[in-house]
Amino acid sequence: MRPEFDLLLCCSRTKISPEQTRRIHQLIEQDIDWDQVMSLAQWHGVSPLLYWQLNALKSEELPSHFFKQLSDYFRYNVQRNLLLTSKLLKFLRLCHEHEIKVMPFKGPVLATQVYQNIALRQFYDLDLLILPQDFQRVKALLIAQGYQSRYQLDAGQEARRLITNYECEFIHEKLHISIDLHWQFAPPCFNFQFHLESALARSEMSAIAGTKIPVLKPDDLLIVLCINGTKDGWSSLQRICDVAEFLQNYPDLNWSQIWQQTENYHCTRMVVLGLFLAYRLLETPLPPTAWDKLKQDPAIASMGQQVCDRILGEAPAYSNRIQLAHFALKLQANFWQKLHYGWQLIFAINERDLAFISLPKGFFLLYYPLRCLRLILKYALHQKVP
Repeated sequence: MRPEFDLLLCCSRTKISPEQTRRIHQLIEQDIDWDQVMSLAQWHGVSPLLYWQLNALKSEELPSHFFKQLSDYFRYNVQRNLLLTSKLLKFLRLCHEHEIKVMPFKGPVLATQVYQNIALRQFYDLDLLILPQDFQRVKALLIAQGYQSRYQLDAGQEARRLITNYECEFIHEKLHISIDLHWQFAPPCFNFQFHLESALARSEMSAIAGTKIPVLKPDDLLIVLCINGTKDGWSSLQRICDVAEFLQNYPDLNWSQIWQQTENYHCTRMVVLGLFLAYRLLETPLPPTAWDKLKQDPAIASMGQQVCDRILGEAPAYSNRIQLAHFALKLQANFWQKLHYGWQLIFAINERDLAFISLPKGFFLLYYPLRCLRLILKYALHQKVP
């Protein structure tokens, strides 16, 4: 392993052991490419953790130009996080005034709930869970606050999107803030049978900046973290840090209940992979039942090693949509779920299809051949990633 990445892994946690502290000191004394360390930290979204641990060491071996750049970015990230948190709380109060049930997840909530410090996680947008029937009301509130959707759809198209998709992004151009509304946790192709209504019903209260808000229960949060990692192909170290920090902060989970939930939701392999990556890269202790699952399905460890090799590779790179689709396909539990995933991936109508052309309600079936045409034009002819 390159010393630059070894250093990054040692620092990508909120708490480090004496042994890891000694290892960091040893690495700092080596011939480190500090520009590469900075680049890797920003790529993987762990710059705040890197600063937090290096600053605590008070080592004179750190190059001043590197540490100044890192500390400047840390301060910028804190300011950005506080801005996003204030906008989140303001909008939640607005929804509460209009008696709309909304629950935030990821972003400031995850930083507070899992990292115990809003400064230690990097995030760029806000994510809200809503009920589908509240979409139009929440959209109206966002528009009144200066947010706009990237896709301008009519009422009929939006009604179809609520059935065929799972999220919608709204952007505030002046503030450079985006808010993603989610009425499901994953795209329809995932066959993820975790319904939002049940998550909202089981939610618990947590405090952010002195304000109590509803958040996902720990059992549900772990599953959602692993689903999000799968959607992104576990392309960044930050997603794995989320799982590792979660396991450190919630040591007394009811694993029998969690595994029953993952079976019901069709996501056991995704959760086991997330746990394996936290162990493999960040040395996070796993419960015995997780090791049992790995023994029963050795292909998961093989996939996990491939993810580790890619993350530790010479040149980090984003996976394109085809690569992400193939990755998630391999994690489906059986032939029928793989078939469902492939079918939904190819034929599920999304906002790009709906924006491509507006069809009357009675002609909805025509979207399917038009979707095939759009994908052919996008991929086969132009060889571009959407």
